[in-house]
Amino acid sequence: ANGSGSTTQTVTITLLSLPAANAGADITICQSASTTLNASGGGTYLWNTFQSTASINVVLTQTTSYSVIVTSGNCTDTANVNVIVNSLPTANAGADVTIPIGSGTILNSTGGTSYNWSPSTGLSCTNCQNPTANPPVTTDYIVIVTDANGCTDIDTVNVFVDNTCKELYLPNAFSPNADTE
Repeated sequence: ANGSGSTTQTVTITLLSLPAANAGADITICQSASTTLNASGGGTYLWNTFQSTASINVVLTQTTSYSVIVTSGNCTDTANVNVIVNSLPTANAGADVTIPIGSGTILNSTGGTSYNWSPSTGLSCTNCQNPTANPPVTTDYIVIVTDANGCTDIDTVNVFVDNTCKELYLPNAFSPNADTE
């Protein structure tokens, strides 16, 4: 042979597809609420919290950013998600009050944009800010205050019903013509 022969060699090249890391859309929650973060796009996951599952549960008191490394084969991709934390409203049901039996009082709540009172016994309304309370017996009223972000807080007010009889004043002398002698 003259050495001019050619040789053919076949090489197989395997292209690994890059993972498409996805940590989901940013989430807004109320302070101290829990939420689940879900990652996708690969075979294994590693969050910056050192958790290695696709889904993680978080309970937060402040806005926090999370990242996840998604791995498929030898290739990796990273995704981020922000959890925005809204602070809670401060519910105030007003000061405890004592009323005579059969009378009423106005409850004064503050702290939100909507209010829900319970129990309904003796209340003029359960979903108003300042209901009139006329309970037949001493009652603890609970108000759930909700703010514009949908976050809630709870407070209680006690309406003490005084059912003691008042002593009648009777003069010790009687005059038929209303004079004092």
